[in-house]
Amino acid sequence: MGFQRWKVLMQAHLQATGLDVWRVVSEGMKNTTQQEKQNDVIAKSIILFSLGDSVFNRVFSYKNAKELCKTINENHEGTKDVANERYHVLIDKLNSFKQLDDENAKSMYSRLNILVNEINSLGVK
Repeated sequence: MGFQRWKVLMQAHLQATGLDVWRVVSEGMKNTTQQEKQNDVIAKSIILFSLGDSVFNRVFSYKNAKELCKTINENHEGTKDVANERYHVLIDKLNSFKQLDDENAKSMYSRLNILVNEINSLGVK
C-alpha cells in the first residue's frame, strides 16, 4: 500500500474511532486527564498495528501518538524543507505540463490528476 493511501486511511480510521482520538494525533495532548491519555493510547495502538515490521521497529518506542505519526511521516515524506523542494519541482512540472503527441484526453487528464494530487498531498501552503 502506498504511503499516501496509508495516511488517508489512518486519518479516517482514527477520526471514526473518535474525533478526540484524531485530535491527539494532529494536535497532541492538551492536558493530562485520564481521558486524554486514553485517547493517546488508542491512537498509538491503532497506528502501531497498521505498520509493517521495518517501520514498526524504528518507531515503536515513541511515547505519544503525535510524535509517532510525525516520525512516520518524516521517514516517508521527509522534513518540511524536503516537502517544499518537492513542491517547487512539481509546480515546475505543472507549469510545463502538456499533452503528449500520442496521448488521448483521458490519459492526459489522468496524468494531470496524479500531478495535482501529489502537489496537494505535500500540505505546502
